[in-house]
Amino acid sequence: MAKLMTRAEVERFDCTSNFSLWTIRMMEHFGVFGLKEVILSDNFEIVVPSTKEEGKKIDDADQEKDSAQQTKVTLDPIKLEKDDRARDMIILNICDHVLRKIKHYVTAASMWSLLERLHMSKSLPDMIFVQSQFYTFKCDGSRTIDVNDIAYLLPV
Repeated sequence: MAKLMTRAEVERFDCTSNFSLWTIRMMEHFGVFGLKEVILSDNFEIVVPSTKEEGKKIDDADQEKDSAQQTKVTLDPIKLEKDDRARDMIILNICDHVLRKIKHYVTAASMWSLLERLHMSKSLPDMIFVQSQFYTFKCDGSRTIDVNDIAYLLPV
């Protein structure tokens, strides 16, 4: 049976829109597609039981140990595939100049953490600045309302 995949429609992040709202939308889409775990962690390792055929020499003393202790750590192919899909979603929903900043990162979690470091710290001070500009704005009575609107919007 063919797997039906739909493309998540999210406005592209281009540094002019609100990053915190974009992250909320993206995290919801990651949740819908079951990709939240690879965004929050870049640990792709899985512990599997090892067998004799894998080249390990088992001594008589080792045979007495529990089989639970004879394990090996490998990469989980399911998590790797989810990481590829999450990276694709991030890349498709950012603009080119943002992509240039994160293109060297290999995992979706590392891309996501870099985006948060670069843009989340800027969003809060920007919002506080805009709020202070709004609350301290005074209209000039000698000008029309259109000119006052332009004077308010120019500093931002």
